[in-house]
Amino acid sequence: MNDRRPTEAGHSGRQSLPSWSEPASSLSGRGMSEDESVQVTIGSNGLVERIQMDPRVMRGGPEEVAGLARDAMRNAQQDWFRQLAQAKSAHASEARKVEKRL
Repeated sequence: MNDRRPTEAGHSGRQSLPSWSEPASSLSGRGMSEDESVQVTIGSNGLVERIQMDPRVMRGGPEEVAGLARDAMRNAQQDWFRQLAQAKSAHASEARKVEKRL
């Protein structure tokens, strides 16, 4: 006989929903400069994971390099946030389905 409460035994009687952050753990935003010479990857935590630059970028002045990096970063951030919004929307949709079954 199991003397534990249903929640302690892992059976609360309700379906548990995954945290909305679970789908977010697989997010990876990617962006590049218009000329594709700088590429940026944003990790699942929303922080920069990788910056790649074509060696020819370094021939430009500091302002040009900074501008290309900024553009690639913004594009990667936009991609990451778009994916996050989609993940949250999918989670909300799944939550509504479960709620209807309760």
